[in-house]
Amino acid sequence: YEANFDQADPEKRLPNFSIVCLPHDHTFGGSPGKPTPKACIAANDLALGMIVDRVSRSRYWAETAIFVTEDDAQDGSDHVDCHRSILLAISPYS
Repeated sequence: YEANFDQADPEKRLPNFSIVCLPHDHTFGGSPGKPTPKACIAANDLALGMIVDRVSRSRYWAETAIFVTEDDAQDGSDHVDCHRSILLAISPYS
């Protein structure tokens, strides 16, 4: 998207809906030659911050909502159901 992000042409604008999966899976962190779990989390946190920074400073921001959730609750399951997970809502409205 970066190449066309600031284009005025409506055919090249951001799509109305995107799903982004951040690439570092902390579960392979114990494997030799792979990043550690802490490094994976830090890389994904940085990537999310870069996405939010870029979108929030763009012409798209007024009409954008970014929803962030974990792929699974891991060790953070709550007292109700282990399938529940946190959700972040990032937008000018939240």
